[in-house]
Amino acid sequence: MKRSVLFAAAITCSFVYSGTTETFKSLHFLAGGTWQMKTKKGLICERWKVVSKSELQSQGFKVTGKDTMVEENVHLIQKGDSICYIPTVTNQNGGKAVSFKLISSANKEFVFSNPAHDFPQRVVYHMISQDSLHAWVDGQYKGKFVKQDIYYKRVK
Repeated sequence: MKRSVLFAAAITCSFVYSGTTETFKSLHFLAGGTWQMKTKKGLICERWKVVSKSELQSQGFKVTGKDTMVEENVHLIQKGDSICYIPTVTNQNGGKAVSFKLISSANKEFVFSNPAHDFPQRVVYHMISQDSLHAWVDGQYKGKFVKQDIYYKRVK
């Protein structure tokens, strides 16, 4: 009896890990090129790259005229049965990284959550097409729900 329970647990863990690996692979669409959104003030950009089969990295930056300012560095990491989005944002959180755990992934939408963070509590990436991405952050800020949308286009 113990053997069949252990075997069933091992099979279940294997499926969970396999599903996590497949979900992480589906996030690789972020890599390859730069994602940008044009605004009245310039460009908001993210440049993703594959570091390993279990890690992606991004640099988020703004381009205003000829000036480029790095605003955040992100590590997207698969560890066991978890996937975490870990940004380090310039001039926020004392320069420390904050971790958001993947809580859902369906229909090419990936939702990362950290309910304990001041703002945002969620980071979401929704792949519209190979070259179109809707990203947003949302959550409670000063007692009100706030959502900030970014509509990216991929440029090579």
